[in-house]
Amino acid sequence: SLPAAASPWYDTLRRVARLSPVLGKFMLLDDYFSHTDMPGRLSKFEPDAYRTPYLTQAVSRGQNDPISRFVREHRLQAERAAANTMTTLRDLIVGHTNVMQAISAPAESAIACREPCEGEGHTAQDDGPRDAVSSALAELANVLPRAAGPPGAGYLVVNSLSFARRVGLEVSQLAHVPDVGKPVVATDTAGDRKFVVVEVPPLGFAWVAPADLAKPPSRAKPIAKENVLRNEFFWATISRTTGGIQSIYDFKRRGNQLSQQVALRTPAETEAPGAPWRDPDSAATYTSMRAESVTVTAACSAFGEIVSCGGLFDSEGHRMATFRQTVQAWAGSRILNVEIELADLEEPRPDPWNSYYAARFAWPTETADLWRGVGLGRMKTEATRLEAPEYLEIDSGSGAVSILTGGLPYHRRSDPRMFDSLLVVRGERARQFRLAIGVDIVHPATAALEFLTPPTAVFDAGPATASPSGWLFHVDAKNVVATHWQPLVEDQPAESAARILPVKGFRVRLLETEGRPGRVALRAFRAVASAMQVDFLGQTMLEVAVDDDKIKLDFAAYEWIEVEVVWNRPQ
Repeated sequence: SLPAAASPWYDTLRRVARLSPVLGKFMLLDDYFSHTDMPGRLSKFEPDAYRTPYLTQAVSRGQNDPISRFVREHRLQAERAAANTMTTLRDLIVGHTNVMQAISAPAESAIACREPCEGEGHTAQDDGPRDAVSSALAELANVLPRAAGPPGAGYLVVNSLSFARRVGLEVSQLAHVPDVGKPVVATDTAGDRKFVVVEVPPLGFAWVAPADLAKPPSRAKPIAKENVLRNEFFWATISRTTGGIQSIYDFKRRGNQLSQQVALRTPAETEAPGAPWRDPDSAATYTSMRAESVTVTAACSAFGEIVSCGGLFDSEGHRMATFRQTVQAWAGSRILNVEIELADLEEPRPDPWNSYYAARFAWPTETADLWRGVGLGRMKTEATRLEAPEYLEIDSGSGAVSILTGGLPYHRRSDPRMFDSLLVVRGERARQFRLAIGVDIVHPATAALEFLTPPTAVFDAGPATASPSGWLFHVDAKNVVATHWQPLVEDQPAESAARILPVKGFRVRLLETEGRPGRVALRAFRAVASAMQVDFLGQTMLEVAVDDDKIKLDFAAYEWIEVEVVWNRPQ
């Protein structure tokens, strides 16, 4: 402070300090440093330290859909992102963009259903986002280069994600299933149904054309047989007793890696005053899952599906709910899809963290580490009540099993080797749910994005694309994902009212998801003149190194950056 200058509150502070130490006490600097170890405290707050009260608040207030409203928002966001990415790719190909359409698109998408239809839960969505995805896909398909020759009907599959994607499709409109060969990985028929697995490049496309002649019946082993689903990476056994997943084995480790059931948790009754204390968690009970049928509904070398039906019964034999669980596996995929449908439910109690219907998962060892996705970042967790709308990963050290939650936000660790993914609490109207189990997935964040993002495929009666597959952008590190794309338009005079503006480049946001810093190269389908890293307000931070079509970026752990790129104009 300046000599002879003091705060008007100085004398008041001295008086307060004489009366009480509530505000601390005055001390000379020499005394301060001699009587204290550190001038302050350094704290690091882990994600487990942040716990939200939203579930308890929603149930206590009687709000509808305390769980599925989050699922809807995550899926709507994934659909909006897919539509936005395909629209941006189309604008970058043609070289101009409709400014008014770009401005109105987010508002139109925001009309998406906030309240589900009665009894349908998060499966009932407004057609707005889906229509936006279909429209963006059709517009992108119209500008892709086409091969010369007569029309030939096929499926055009587009990947709106920044990493390669293996997509399983039912291609019922094809006259014959296609031949195996790039980009088709597997193909087969099951009765009248036709299935194909396609490898689609990052931010690219693949063309699936039918074979000239019908194929003879496949001699390859079907993925589904009796109560087992088996492909190149794992085999899963569906229990004939419970209808849940009895076991999942892979081909690298011995022993069962994961089991799953559906159950209703009921808390223990309140103890009488004066009774000995006991842990309420240990006294909680779960219903028994009993299968009434386990049926193979699709079986071929490309796809397998098993459906189990039955009921959930309490300890006295009363039916508390009816379930239908569908488990699916595709050739060449490490993912086991699980769809659960509940009906005729007894309503849970008002305590949502102790009374709920859940998908229960168990693994063999208590020493396994549990990781969860936090904003797509992989974070270790030891919490009992978890929020993980993206994924949970069980890492035993020799391998990992991931649960792709598909937007389901709330999970409870009920045992050192078990957790429950909450499906229904009081006030929840959703009755259909989707999860997935990944076996030894190297990059769970990309698998979680892929699971949320709908496959974008369209039956196209026009001529085939000039190439069977191709990409427009490519990121050379799978721990870095693109979260947003936008065309960069030419500057226009303030008085200009033009709606169609030329595109000079693009803007992209990239996120590191695994805590691994390093240099990453982003490749584009055109030569690049310059690239700038900017903040989220658009202010330039630094210039980025460019080599022809490569943009070289340096990432810190979990860093999220935005880059503006300008095309190299042809001479």
